[in-house]
Amino acid sequence: MDKRMKGIILIILAAFSCACMNAFIKGASGIPLGEKVFYRNIMLFVVSLIMIAKNKSSLFGHKGNRIALIGRGAFGTIGILLGYYALSHMLLPNETVLSDLNIFFIIIFSFIFLKEKVNIIQIIAIVIAFIGILFIVHPGGSVPIIPAIVTIISAALSGGAYTIIRGLRAKESPETIVFFLALVSLAFTVPSMIFNYVTPNFHQMLCLLGAGCGIAGFEVCGTIAYKYAAGKEISIFGYTEVLFAAIISLAVWGELPQVVAYIGYALIIVGAIIVFLYDRSLYRKKKTT
Repeated sequence: MDKRMKGIILIILAAFSCACMNAFIKGASGIPLGEKVFYRNIMLFVVSLIMIAKNKSSLFGHKGNRIALIGRGAFGTIGILLGYYALSHMLLPNETVLSDLNIFFIIIFSFIFLKEKVNIIQIIAIVIAFIGILFIVHPGGSVPIIPAIVTIISAALSGGAYTIIRGLRAKESPETIVFFLALVSLAFTVPSMIFNYVTPNFHQMLCLLGAGCGIAGFEVCGTIAYKYAAGKEISIFGYTEVLFAAIISLAVWGELPQVVAYIGYALIIVGAIIVFLYDRSLYRKKKTT
């Protein structure tokens, strides 16, 4: 099996782990948002420490990068909190596909803050994706408007976090960046838990532990995948998360989106494929020059 195929398999496993994590979080109803994020990221905290120790990476990164690392952690944590709020009010696949809009916000923010050029192909992809939103979220539809808007804001914050990562990727190791996300999220959530802690029952604890295992699987599989192959060669397979989310939603809750929503899914994924193919063509041109 060649390295690219190993990378694809690992990205699909990461997508499955992420879908399971979100399903477990949705299943842990009755637990406050901050507590859900704490239990999710305490596992991420442990996994990142293990990876830092294994790879002998820097724990706190370089001094000049720490503000950016904290900013990435803050953007990511607030995005997670908003995403978990939306999960409790939306079907799992709807929240999943709207969260995946972050790839388009990365393009927008990279243009604004990193001064990266935006090609007409990328603009077309963004327009197609945002038209797709209208098929998922529309008056009279089954998707609640406020949670949907919250999910899109969460995707924008996630896009902001990944834009910061783009600026840090040549300066800090992936495990150091992940560690800061976990560290900042714990700093955000521990104070709220002190005043609003709910002791989980057996079912809720299983869901919280499952969510922790899901994020650990997502981070480990994703990190290893990108060691086997470049993101521009395999990242599109992460969209299998939408398929896994739909299967889990049907199997666990007996729920499926409205038929019209699938048009929105298709448009968003088509937009993502356009971005993927464009980025891959640039990547392969660079490799041959």
